Amino acid sequence: MAIDYDNFKSAVAVRHSSERAHVYGNVWSDCRKIKQNSVRKPPQRVLETEKPFVVDDYRTRPVSRTDEYRGRDLQRDGVWEEDKNSRYGLVVFNDEGQVLLREPANHFGGYVWTFSKGRPNKGEHPVDTALRETLEETGYKPEIIGHIPQTFRGGSVGSANKFYLAYDTERQVDSTAVERNKETWNITWASHEEAVELISQTTDAGRERDFKTLHAAYDEYAKIMSDNG
Repeated sequence: MAIDYDNFKSAVAVRHSSERAHVYGNVWSDCRKIKQNSVRKPPQRVLETEKPFVVDDYRTRPVSRTDEYRGRDLQRDGVWEEDKNSRYGLVVFNDEGQVLLREPANHFGGYVWTFSKGRPNKGEHPVDTALRETLEETGYKPEIIGHIPQTFRGGSVGSANKFYLAYDTERQVDSTAVERNKETWNITWASHEEAVELISQTTDAGRERDFKTLHAAYDEYAKIMSDNG
C-alpha cells in the first residue's frame, strides 16, 4: 500500500480512526527525528591550539595588513596561483575567536551557512572584491590580517575559491548595506565547533570545501595570533 508520508496522519485516519492516527503520527514524527539525527557529520577536528584565542588587549590584536595586500601581486608574490574562475572572500574573526557566517537567501545553491565570497568586477583587486562582498552580504567592514595559502575547489560551479583572513575590530555593522542586499537572510558569529554544525546543514558539494576552509582558517589564525602575542 502506497503511503503519503507528507500527510501520514490524514491517511491513517481515513483507513482507521483519528485516535489511531494520532498515535501513529507521534511514532512517525519520532522516526523522522531519528533519521535526521543519524545524518553523517564530519568528525570533530582538534586544532593546534587547545582553545580559541580571546583577545582582551589592544596590544595583542592582529595588525591590519589591508593596504599591504592591496599592493601585492598575487602571482609574483606567491599568494595564490592564477585561475580564470576565481572567487575571493573573507573568513572574519572577532576577539573571541569566532568566525562570521552568512545564511544565503532561500538557501541558494543548497548552501545553508557559508562564508562571504564572490567574483571580481572588471579591474577590481581581489582584496577589494573580498571586502566588497563581505560588506554587501554581512554589513561588516573588517581589516585583512593574512590569507589562507590554499585554493579551495568544489561546489556545483567548480570555482577556485581563495580567502583572506580578516579581523573585526569595532563590530560596527552597516545596516543599510545588509538591507540593500537580498542575497543574505541572516548572519551569525560561531565558534569552530558551532561553525562545523552550521556548515554541515549545507547540501551542496561545496560543503566539504567550506569545512576545509574553516579548518585552514583556524590554523592560519592561530599562527598569526602566536606571532602577535
